[in-house]
Amino acid sequence: MRKFKRLMSVLMSAIFAFSFCLVWDKGKVEVKAATAADTVLTEFLNSGYDFSDGTTIYDGSDEHNYFQMSGRRYYQGMTFDNYNSCVSFDVENYSKISFDLGHVDNSGLYDFTLSIYRDGNLYREVNYSLFDMCKKIEINLSGISELKLEIPADYGIKAIGDICLDENAPSITHSTPVYENEEFLYSWYDKSGVEIYDGLDDSNYFQMNGSNYYQGITFNKYNAYATLNVENVDNITFCIGHIDNTDSRNRSLRIYLDNNFYYTLDSKFDDEVKAYKIDTSDVSIIRFDFSENYCGYGLANLVLDENYDSITDGSYSDKSKIKDIDLLLRKGDIDGNGTINLYDVIAVAKYMMGMITFNSDEMLLADYNEDSKVDLYDAVELAKLIMK
Repeated sequence: MRKFKRLMSVLMSAIFAFSFCLVWDKGKVEVKAATAADTVLTEFLNSGYDFSDGTTIYDGSDEHNYFQMSGRRYYQGMTFDNYNSCVSFDVENYSKISFDLGHVDNSGLYDFTLSIYRDGNLYREVNYSLFDMCKKIEINLSGISELKLEIPADYGIKAIGDICLDENAPSITHSTPVYENEEFLYSWYDKSGVEIYDGLDDSNYFQMNGSNYYQGITFNKYNAYATLNVENVDNITFCIGHIDNTDSRNRSLRIYLDNNFYYTLDSKFDDEVKAYKIDTSDVSIIRFDFSENYCGYGLANLVLDENYDSITDGSYSDKSKIKDIDLLLRKGDIDGNGTINLYDVIAVAKYMMGMITFNSDEMLLADYNEDSKVDLYDAVELAKLIMK
């Protein structure tokens, strides 16, 4: 389990003042004397020419001076805040350069293309989609004199971070967040149409199925979504439901892991509130997306790494009701052989006749129509599948 404990004294007023409060995997970034590599990299960054307006240099010398990409903090690199962004460097003394490419969090979501020129010739184009994780870029500089980076005709703030030249790497590289208690609720980024409830104010809540929920995220508008860095999170659990007294329509929550589609949760406005868990152990970012719908749904009682004790309203008192989405992806494959076949239908039939019992995972796999029970309707649906 990737659980890292960090101690930080945080004033409650600061939580609200900055709208987020994070503990980072480096703890407090240690300010060190500049290394020889730092000196080389700082001189290189400052040697750039033909800068576009709105270019900012970060040399890694100040722990308070950083930018964020994909939920990470970068202390060294460059940001480009211009409709047409570019910079050139003299690189005849270097053989390679590498950096992380992305857009600055909460600066506007736009696809863009980085064009790389070597000695005036187009060498490579890198396409970056609006919800992508930072991309590691490596460029061969052998035999050339000039490198030009250009991002034409795009809005939003773009950035390159953790710039390395040959064997020269910054002494302080990016840091990734480790969350304590409810702090992660303020760490969602690249979000739209959402409202955060931190559970600290008894007068601030939303309602689903007549119950009050004090912690979570509500999706209240068309094109509503939110993104979270989960590089140090093994799993996330949440309850989903329709917000009372909002538009009574069914909606679909699309879940993306590292900008790859993962699963769709179809929610009906009159459904009971349901609990789900997602494995994020091999994931960097997760996105919840209602962007194709006018919305009125909430994710309540979000829990990281099964810290269920932090939720006191009884939502997770019965762990068997928490549906593992990784299992839902295998729905119907009760024997776990990778396919749905006659043996799975027979297993449901035996269960109905009391000949066998199912454990909690098998119950989830056998409940094909997701009505919280295993019966003849599930057997019929499975039979239809194998007859196609």
